[in-house]
Amino acid sequence: MANDKDFKVVTSIKPKRYLEALGTISSNDTSFDLANTSFSNKSLDTSGQISGERGVALSADGTKIFVVDGASGDDINEYALSTAFDLSTASFTDSFSLSSQDTSPHSVHFKPDGTSFFISGRINEDIFQYDMTSAFDVSTASYANKSFAQAQDTNITGVTFSTDGTKMYIAGITNSAVFQYSLSSAFDVSTASYDSVSLDLSGQGGTPFDITFNNDGTKLFVLDNTEFIFQYNLSTAFNLSTASYSNISHQITEDTFSNFGLAFSADGTKMYVAGAQQSKVHQYSTSVAIDTLDLSTGSVFNYTPTASKKIQISNPAASGTNSGATLLLNGAHLNAWDITAVAHTTNTLDVSGQEAEMEGIHVKPDGTRIYGVGYSGDTVEEYHMSTPFDLSTATHNSTFSISAQTGTPTSIFFKPDGSKMFVLDFTGDDVNEYTLSTEWSISSASFVDSFSVNSQESTPRGLAFKTDGLVMYVVGNGEIVFQYTLTAAWDVSSASYANISYDVSSQTSSARGIAFKSDGTKMYVVGSDQDHVFEYDLSTPWTVSSAVYNNNNYTIGSPVGGSPNEITWGPDGDVFYLAYPGDDLIQQYSVGSTATTTYDSSIKFSLGTAPTSPPTGETDVITFDTTDGGTTYLASHAIDGAK
Repeated sequence: MANDKDFKVVTSIKPKRYLEALGTISSNDTSFDLANTSFSNKSLDTSGQISGERGVALSADGTKIFVVDGASGDDINEYALSTAFDLSTASFTDSFSLSSQDTSPHSVHFKPDGTSFFISGRINEDIFQYDMTSAFDVSTASYANKSFAQAQDTNITGVTFSTDGTKMYIAGITNSAVFQYSLSSAFDVSTASYDSVSLDLSGQGGTPFDITFNNDGTKLFVLDNTEFIFQYNLSTAFNLSTASYSNISHQITEDTFSNFGLAFSADGTKMYVAGAQQSKVHQYSTSVAIDTLDLSTGSVFNYTPTASKKIQISNPAASGTNSGATLLLNGAHLNAWDITAVAHTTNTLDVSGQEAEMEGIHVKPDGTRIYGVGYSGDTVEEYHMSTPFDLSTATHNSTFSISAQTGTPTSIFFKPDGSKMFVLDFTGDDVNEYTLSTEWSISSASFVDSFSVNSQESTPRGLAFKTDGLVMYVVGNGEIVFQYTLTAAWDVSSASYANISYDVSSQTSSARGIAFKSDGTKMYVVGSDQDHVFEYDLSTPWTVSSAVYNNNNYTIGSPVGGSPNEITWGPDGDVFYLAYPGDDLIQQYSVGSTATTTYDSSIKFSLGTAPTSPPTGETDVITFDTTDGGTTYLASHAIDGAK
């Protein structure tokens, strides 16, 4: 494929070598990736049911999690997860006593189809088997009258199986080892026999509390008393005689004492650790998103990440021949317009010197100006930001009186080119239109016309327009969003009610501001009573009757006291602002984050440190060269922030 960007890049590594053909980038995610494990900020508090957490396991579909109580409860506890594999959605369901077999149950392993589970007992040093008439339902469990009396260790802990159930593995503290067994009948512990095969763990902690494999049996994970998880690689699947320490480990820091249980999600992208000290199961991510630059397809890669990713390179020339690549790394913003990805910033604007009741606000699309309107002075206030979208750099510029048209202005909106301004009046129940002879300069404004919304809303609060100016929206104390049609764009004299509305009273009894995503697929409503911003999905863009509340909202927190009124968004959905009349200020919020790009360990940057990812709207040029067949790539940050 030809390079349609029509450029030439001179690398800093091999002068005057020009790269032309665009290459292919493939994507894949790692799993069971202990080296890239991170805490997911999710946990399950089991203190209401369990006095001493031990083993942990999940159903195959992730809708249930099971935790063993090895202290006074001596039972297995079942929790339902309304969102699969998400501990934050867990609720207790039931429990089943294990005390008749052992009063110190420890590890648990489920048969893949959920019809049996296995418990290691630390009093009898046996493995016990239980059957369930309903899969993964402990309320239907019963002891199967099957057990295995191992003789390899006097202090056993973890138990796990191969995926086909023909191999069983038991961890022992006394000998610091994992022992391997064969089952002549799959998942029938009464048919187990020792293989005379074991794995010595003494070099890495040596006090195993739980064990588990990845799906194909090429990785064994050992949770140790040192609060580390150690990874062992097996050259032959599920054969401990081929296992060796991988030099990969992960330290548990969320619960720093008595972590006893270890499990993974079915796809290996999540890990769960049960800790007795905090009586919690903690959830971790064990997956990294990787994008691969395939040198067999080209040498120039135009790349805009869709998530935070790691870059690796494949298919270089053989060792002794130079292979090079150029990456055009475009800055990208993740989770724009997502009200659940909001972060409060310290950027505020005190407007008390101009307006004591700032009700409505609107930001200029390029972020260099923000406007406010309030009914204390019945004025529009204009502020200039020296750094675009940075409210901390705003200074007051000018004032425009609208008292001749309004008595209680509550919302303000501008045409995207700044040639018109619209003000919603609470007292007059109307939308007032102004024309600006100098775009975005309120001092050049003059009144044109008004449109009454009294037939639909007698106490209007929020105003918004479709980007083409042919649709207008009003929300007020009636908690209904009303939609209007304009036959002439941005001309309120041509407006009429479209007989389209949407009721938001289920979310708020004090609707204030309203705003839309730039493509009309999302709507946002400020609830002053709830101190929330609510997000709605529109299946038909810009048509509020197609709106559905998606259960996403942002709760206003400190330091702002609450009772927000108007909301206005930046055009890219990465920032919004709220007006707080009671606090005489405007507050800035950031949404989402810049995509982070990291690099495989084979890629070495000439300055020793990989560059940070470029911001949205900028492109970094990064070059790579290898002469050893891809064992090492020398990388250089050739161009920083091209626009």
